[in-house]
Amino acid sequence: MKGCVLTIAGVLLWMTVTGSGEDSCPDVKVIGVGGSDKLTILRGCPGTPGPPGPQGPAGLKGEKGTSGIPGKMGPQGVKGDKGDAGLCPQHRKFHLRVDLTDFSDNHTFSLYRDFAISAEAQNYSLSAVQFLEGSAGDSLTYHRGSVFSTKDREKDKSKCAQVYRGGWWYNACHYANLNGLYLRGNHSSYANGVNWLTGQGYHYSYRVTEMKIRPQP
Repeated sequence: MKGCVLTIAGVLLWMTVTGSGEDSCPDVKVIGVGGSDKLTILRGCPGTPGPPGPQGPAGLKGEKGTSGIPGKMGPQGVKGDKGDAGLCPQHRKFHLRVDLTDFSDNHTFSLYRDFAISAEAQNYSLSAVQFLEGSAGDSLTYHRGSVFSTKDREKDKSKCAQVYRGGWWYNACHYANLNGLYLRGNHSSYANGVNWLTGQGYHYSYRVTEMKIRPQP
């Protein structure tokens, strides 16, 4: 065989890749590279794919990306309607029904008209109420015109919310105390339970009391 430089140059110049129509294998090619030198190329068949390897371990969790640029502020929404001046404002009257249930499951009630509560600026005063009827009698009209007081927002000069442990329209002090202590029926303490004077007096705390309102025709 002649020198390596000539052989490599011949291969680069003269080697061609040809295939049979049926692409059978192995395929033997004999290609001349100049003079009497010959280059024999044996092309083997490709092997069949092996089975898939085992799954590798999960990669480490990537770092959290940086926060995006905040978007522009949207347009201002439509202005809502103006709310009522109070919870039950004076220009709108309501019927009020007070339902009382004692621990013997006896039910009594008191029905009122013209019920109205003023706004926060007036300390939610009981601005109007008129008794109509009811088996529990009238223990609310006494409080008409009084502001709502609690122990942490005392508006009554007699400190009734602190003394009688409730929140109510106290008027030095009360005929009714429906937010008083839950004393489970008869109690020896004076007027600090869930009391309704014209019902079962100052020494009985009701099991359930409800105040229900609806618009007055």
